[in-house]
Amino acid sequence: MTTAFERATRRGDLAIRTLVIAYTGAGGIFAMVATAAGLGGAWAANYAAGGSHTAAPHLFYLPIVLAAVRFKWPVVLATAVTAGLLAGPALPAEVSAGVQQAPQVWLLRLVMFVVIGAVLAFLIRGRPEPLRSTMQDSLTSIRLLQALQRSQIEVHYQPLYQLRDQQIIGLEALARWEKSRRGGLSPDEFIPPAERTGAIRALDQHVLRTATAQAQRWRTGLDRPLRLSVNVSATCFKEGNLIHDVAAALDHSGLPTHALELELTESALIDNIGDAVEQIHQLRSLGVRIAIDDFGAGHASLGYLNRFEVDTIKLDRSLLLRATTNNRAHDVLAGVTRLLIDLDVEIVAEGIETEDQAMLLRELGVHIGQGFHLGRPLPALATARLLENLAIDLP
Repeated sequence: MTTAFERATRRGDLAIRTLVIAYTGAGGIFAMVATAAGLGGAWAANYAAGGSHTAAPHLFYLPIVLAAVRFKWPVVLATAVTAGLLAGPALPAEVSAGVQQAPQVWLLRLVMFVVIGAVLAFLIRGRPEPLRSTMQDSLTSIRLLQALQRSQIEVHYQPLYQLRDQQIIGLEALARWEKSRRGGLSPDEFIPPAERTGAIRALDQHVLRTATAQAQRWRTGLDRPLRLSVNVSATCFKEGNLIHDVAAALDHSGLPTHALELELTESALIDNIGDAVEQIHQLRSLGVRIAIDDFGAGHASLGYLNRFEVDTIKLDRSLLLRATTNNRAHDVLAGVTRLLIDLDVEIVAEGIETEDQAMLLRELGVHIGQGFHLGRPLPALATARLLENLAIDLP
């Protein structure tokens, strides 16, 4: 049963979310009404507080900011002048003292409002979209953290198959937000905002703890080896807390270190190559496997292969997309796979959607793959049933 506090929190969250999205994304009429309401509310607060000699006039800065966020400078200046008049002549007497405001007092305040409004209009000029995006990112991240607290973020598992016999050799753990008020949210809707705001660390920790514990239960219950792949965001990798988080998750779950593979993207590696090399070395010293995810999607992939000690390269789906129908795309994929085979790293192909693609990969010497053609991400219960029905055998 939900408490009154939880219901109030949900209502407050909904009200704030509706207000922010409506104000930053809706038409000018809503924003104008909100600005006018801010002016009226500030005037009423000044009157109730006893007049302009209190701190209440500072409330007029809110509608000025609202105007600056949503409108161009003429409306901002008009709002600032209106605020100055409402805090001056339109507040006919200092309520508590019963005396008239001195003109020099309210005129000085009006000038301050106009100056601040002009500065805000200049600073925010041409930047409504980034500001709107930042506000929506923050809101999405707040809701994500709430969903984590309420156990609404699930971990699904996509099988990794041996292509020669389609035996499952491992699973990739993926975060899914299935019970949002807006229905299911795709990862593209909540992971990028979480990365930009830093909320991704809580999500990464949740997936790592949940997936390692679940994988160990499957390994023990089925008495078969099983590799677990977990994605690590660039934010968490750069913060330097990853080694502690991984060690804690392994210690808590009992999962052998060699059974865990961490997937890193190019963006996590190239900003500071020296630190990345050191952190990868420390992770591998724990016994954890390291994979580079989305290989081939970025411009620097080939350049950093000789800098990092990695166990696995996961080919980006873009390399495979047209390889069965376009000679040039086929040659690119063949060249990349030959290079990786010569470097003696394990190759995993992502995004396999047809049998023709799986057959081509086998011909090129790629032994492991994943994709909708082979198996979609599944909740834990469905994954358990799948594992019970299929033999699992590491290469």
